[in-house]
Amino acid sequence: RRCSARCACVPRTANTPSMRALILILGAVLGMSEKRVQFKLAATVAYETVPSRAQTLGEAAGLREVKRVFRHAPKHEAKHRAQGLHLWYTGAAASAADADRAVAQLQADPDVASAELDQEVQML
Repeated sequence: RRCSARCACVPRTANTPSMRALILILGAVLGMSEKRVQFKLAATVAYETVPSRAQTLGEAAGLREVKRVFRHAPKHEAKHRAQGLHLWYTGAAASAADADRAVAQLQADPDVASAELDQEVQML
């Protein structure tokens, strides 16, 4: 069912839970998923050195595209800092095995409070 005879929009049935699940499954089967690792730095890391330390740790663990999970917002940075949101980072791994190795390496570092896999499916 389309919203009008001339409209080329996606039918409403494509937005059902079963259709969304099918899209996620197809994305995973076709290799359109990316293995990501999410990690939180320890609160003992100095605020000024957090970005560079996260970048260094991520690269040492074999991650690319290391970036903050919660973006920098000068207006709200004091609140982010109070809640520790500035300590959360994510990075991409080339494979599931690389992601597992990165998690193990990050967990072993004293500057990392936690590290875990964060699988994110992205459709092209």
